[in-house]
Amino acid sequence: MRKNLFRILIGFCFFSFVLILSIEKTRSSVPVMSGDSKQIRTDVFSAGGSTRAVAGKEIFDTLGEPGGITKLTDSGKEILAGYWCHDILPPSKIQNFSATQGNNIGEISLTWKSPDDDGNSNNTNILGTLKYPATYYIQYATYTTISWNYTNAQTIISTYSVTPNTDQYCNLASLTPNLTYYFRIWTKDGEGNLSQISVGATTWAQPTVSQAGAFVVYYDSSTSTSRQTPMYRGWDNGYFSGEYSVGPLDGAEPYGDGHWRFVACPKRNEFIALVNTQKDGYRVLNAFVHNGSTWTMTLITTSLGLTKTYGPYDIAYEQKSGRAIIVYRREATSTSNPQYQVWDGTNWTSYAPTVDFGSSVQWIKLIPKPETDEIMMVAQLSDFSVKTAVWDGNSWTAGTTLFSVPTDVQPCFDGIYENTTKRFILVVSSGTSTATDNAFQYVIWDSTAWAGPYYDTFSPLAGGNIRWMKLAAKPNSDEILLGVCNATVLNVAAAVWISTANSFGSKFKPTDGTNVGATSYRAFDVCYECSSGEGILVFSRNVILPARRGKILYSVWNGTSWEDNVVGPTLSTAHLNWFVCSPLKKSDSNDILVVVADTGTPNCNLYGIKWDGSSFGSATTLETNTSARESFAAVYRLDPYASFDTVAPAAVTNLTGLVLGDGKVQLSWSTPGDDGWSGVLPCGSRYQIKYSTNSADLWSANYSVLICTYGVSSPQTQTYRIVDLPLETTWYFWIKTRDEAGNWSELSNTATCFVLVTPGKITNLLALTTDYYSYGSYHYAKTISLQWTAPGDDGYIGQLEPGSKYAIQRSTWWQGIVWSTYSVDTIIISTSGVNPGDWQYYTLTGLDEATTYYIRIWTSDELGNWSEMSNLTTGWAPDIILGVDFLPTLTEATSTWCDLGTTGTNSTVYSSTGMIARNTGNIRETYALNIPTGTALSNYTAWWTAVSTSPPEPSNDNNKFILWSIFKATQPLSSSMFSDDDVVISTTVAETQKASLTRFSDGTSTYGNSGVNIEPYNIKPLLGDTTLWFKFLTPLATTTTSQQIIPVIITAFESME
Repeated sequence: MRKNLFRILIGFCFFSFVLILSIEKTRSSVPVMSGDSKQIRTDVFSAGGSTRAVAGKEIFDTLGEPGGITKLTDSGKEILAGYWCHDILPPSKIQNFSATQGNNIGEISLTWKSPDDDGNSNNTNILGTLKYPATYYIQYATYTTISWNYTNAQTIISTYSVTPNTDQYCNLASLTPNLTYYFRIWTKDGEGNLSQISVGATTWAQPTVSQAGAFVVYYDSSTSTSRQTPMYRGWDNGYFSGEYSVGPLDGAEPYGDGHWRFVACPKRNEFIALVNTQKDGYRVLNAFVHNGSTWTMTLITTSLGLTKTYGPYDIAYEQKSGRAIIVYRREATSTSNPQYQVWDGTNWTSYAPTVDFGSSVQWIKLIPKPETDEIMMVAQLSDFSVKTAVWDGNSWTAGTTLFSVPTDVQPCFDGIYENTTKRFILVVSSGTSTATDNAFQYVIWDSTAWAGPYYDTFSPLAGGNIRWMKLAAKPNSDEILLGVCNATVLNVAAAVWISTANSFGSKFKPTDGTNVGATSYRAFDVCYECSSGEGILVFSRNVILPARRGKILYSVWNGTSWEDNVVGPTLSTAHLNWFVCSPLKKSDSNDILVVVADTGTPNCNLYGIKWDGSSFGSATTLETNTSARESFAAVYRLDPYASFDTVAPAAVTNLTGLVLGDGKVQLSWSTPGDDGWSGVLPCGSRYQIKYSTNSADLWSANYSVLICTYGVSSPQTQTYRIVDLPLETTWYFWIKTRDEAGNWSELSNTATCFVLVTPGKITNLLALTTDYYSYGSYHYAKTISLQWTAPGDDGYIGQLEPGSKYAIQRSTWWQGIVWSTYSVDTIIISTSGVNPGDWQYYTLTGLDEATTYYIRIWTSDELGNWSEMSNLTTGWAPDIILGVDFLPTLTEATSTWCDLGTTGTNSTVYSSTGMIARNTGNIRETYALNIPTGTALSNYTAWWTAVSTSPPEPSNDNNKFILWSIFKATQPLSSSMFSDDDVVISTTVAETQKASLTRFSDGTSTYGNSGVNIEPYNIKPLLGDTTLWFKFLTPLATTTTSQQIIPVIITAFESME
C-alpha cells in the first residue's frame, strides 16, 4: 500500500547580529625632560693660563663641539673660558633612505644622506660632524613581520669625519636573486648615542639570469666597446633584469650587427647564442654558451663568404640527447656544402660536411623534431631553390627540393613539426614568372618519405609574391599557424594547417594588415598560447598611416575563427620592423614574450612586452641603439622553472599488464618521484615503454611508446593501453621514467602477457523506455530493461560456449565510479549457445524507484577472458504506481456491485458471477480484503455485522453474518473450496488481510487462483486480471428485512515475493 508522507518543513529563521564597536581616539602628552643637551662644566682662566673665578659675569655657552673655547670680557680684559661636555644627543634619523637593484646578480644598492651628530633631523641647521668611531647599522629581511633592532643588523659600517647631508652608498651582494628585501638603518655616534630607526627602503634583488624564464640577447651600437660586446637581459615573472654583457666578440667594426640565433637546451640549464660579426673584413660566427651562471665564448668560425644581410647558418638542440648542432656555410671549404659541428655540453667536434646542395647556400634553418634527435635542415640557395637534409642523430641524408622562390635576399620558407603526429611541414613561396601571385607550395615528411609538393594560394592577399613566412605549432595538437607577407603591397595574412586534410584553411587578412613595412624586414610573427591553445598574429603597419605608427597590432585565432585586428599599445614613434614571439612553455600559462625592434633614427630601438592571454602589458625599452637587422633573439627555457638536477626517478617495480582482448593490453604501474621516490614529476617528464616478443630484448634506443607527463606525485597509479598487438602471442613489457632534466630511471620489472582473443566489446547496450512484454509505453516500477547484441567467443565470431557469462554493473553515480567486473554492484548472468548478433535481454530489478542508473556490460568466454567494457547507457527506474479496478461482468450493470439476490435467514448464498479485479499499476500486486468497521461508508447503511467463527457458523446473536471470498479463474464448484482462511473480517488494518496461496484462495497454485503477484495489466494484459467470488451465510435471525449493502474494500500492495 502506498503511503504518502507529507513532510512539514519547519523553517527556522536565524538572525545575524552585527556588533558595532565605537572606538574613540585619545591623546596623551608625555613630559619631555629639560636639559637633554650637553652637560657643561666651565673653568675660567686667564690668557696666561691661570685659573680664576669671574664674579658677576654670565658665561655664554656657544654651539659647537665639546672642548670649545669662548672669549669672555672681565673689566675690559680678555678672558678665555674653556669647557668640556658629555654628548648625550643622538645623530639625526635618516629620512632619505632608498634601495635599488644592483648591477650584478643578487645585488642591491643602498643610498642615503649622512646625518649630523646631534639630532637635527631636517639637516637645515647642522649640528656637528660624525667623528670616529661613528657607525652605521643596516638590518634587512625578506618579510615584513621582522622585528627591527640594530643589534640584529647584518651589515655594520664604521665611519668618521662625514659632513652632514652628503651622499652615502652601500652595495649588498650575495643576496637571494628575485626576492624582495626590506631595509632599515641606524647611526651611532662616537659617544654611543643611537639614532632613531630610519624610514624603510624596499626593492628586489637582481635576478640570477640562470633562473630567468627567458633570455633576450641583442646588439648595442652606442659605442665602439658595446658594438663588440653582445648584451643580454633576463626575463621572469613579468620583469626584465638589468643589462649585462655576454662577452667580447672576436671581430672588428662594425661587429655583431648581423642576424642572431638563440636556442635553449632541453636537457640542461644551458643556452647558446650565435652572433654574426665581422672579422678581418669577413662575416664570421661567434658561439657563446651560458651554463646556468656565466657566458663563455666557445666557437669562432671562419668566413661565411656573405654579407650580414644573409643568414647561412643556424643552431638547434637534439631534443632527446641534448646535444647542439651548428650548421653554417664555410667559404674556405664549400659554399654549397654546409659544415656542421656538435656541442656535447663541454666541447665542439671538428667541422664536417653535411650534404652538397649544388648551389651556394644563402639561408639555413634547423628545426628539431620534438622528443627525438632528428633535425631538419632547410637551405635556400642562390639558384632560388629550397632543399632539405635530415639529421638522424648520427649523419645527414639529402631530402627533397622545391624550386623557384622569388628571391634569395629573404628566407622565403619556413618549416615545423606537428606536435602530435610529428610530421614535418615545409612551406615555400612559389615565385616563378608563371606562378599566381601569393602562391605557395608545401611538402610533408613523416620521417620515412616525402609527400608533395602541394600547391595553394593566399587568396586574401591583394597581390605579389610571398617573401616572408613564419610557422608556429600548437601544443599537444597537429594544428599549425602560418603567417606570411607579400612583396608588392606588403600585406600580412595568416592561415591554419588542417592535419587531417593535409591542407591550409581559415585564410585571413586583418583589416590593418596592409603596407606593413618593407620586404627587407619581417614586421610580423605568429605564436600559440600554451594553456588555451589559441593562436595570435602580431604585426605592425607602415608609417604611411600615422594613427598606427609604432603600435602593436594583433589578431587572435580561437580555434574556430579569426578575430579582426586589435590596436595594441604604442611602443615607438617610428615604424616597428622586427617581431619575435617566444611563448612561456608552461601548460597553465598563456604568457608570450614579444620582442620588437623599430626603425628609429638615428638608431633603432628594441622593446620587450608581455602578452598575458588577453592583452599586452607595459613595454620595456631594452636598448636605444640596436641594429636595423634581426640582431637580437629571445627564447624561453624549455621548462623555465625547472631546477636542472642530476637525480633520476626511481625504477618502476610493479609494472603489470591486463589482457583486454582483441590485441589490447592495459599496463599499470606506480609512478616514481622526480628524485627517486620523492618529489613530483614536473613539466617535461616522460615515460618510455618498450615491448617485444623476445624476453631478452630488454631495452634499446628504439622504444615503442613515449608518453609525456607532469604534475604526477608518487606513488599514483598510472595506466596505458597498448593496442593492435598480434594475437595468440606472449609479449614482454618494460618502462623507464625521465624527469624534466633528462635523467632516466633504471629499467622496470618485466610484465608478461599472453595476448589472446576475448569476446568483442558490446557497443549497443541500451536501456529501454518500455518493458519487453509491454504493448504500450509502460514499464515495471523499480526495474530497467536492457537489450544488446551478443558478441562472439573470439571477438565477434564464434558461438559463446557453455560457461560464458555477462557481467552487468549499475550505479546511481556517473562520476568517480570504478567500473569493474569485480564490483559489488555487478550482476553475473550465465549464458551459452548464443550466436554473435543475437539480441539479448535482461531486466534489472529491485532498483531504487524514481532513480537514474548508469549501466555497463562485459562478456566473458568459457575460459574467463573478459571483453572490454561496453558503451555506457542510462535508464530510469520508474516510481511505484499501485492501482486496482473492478470490471463489470457480462451480467452486471456496474463494476462495483455484487448482487447476491434475495434470501432468507440462516441461508448460504454463492455469487453467480465473479468480479474481475484488474491491476492498473506498474508493479506486481497482492490484494487484501476487509470490511471496514465503525460508521459504514456513505450510502451503505448496514444493520448486520460481520463475524468470523470456526467452524464458520454465526452465533445465536441476531443480525450477524459471515462472508467468504476467494480469487479463482473459474467459478467455485462447491462450498468446500472456501475455508476459514477465506473469511473477510471487519478490520481497519487491511495489511493483515493480505491474500496468499491459502488465504482467499482454494490452494491451487496455478496463476489466477490467488490474489498474489498479479501482473500489471498494461504490461502483461493476459496476467493482469483475477476474478473474485463470494460465499455468504445470512444471520440466524434478523430484525430487519431491508436490503443490506455490505461494503468490502480491496487494497493493492506491492508484492514482495
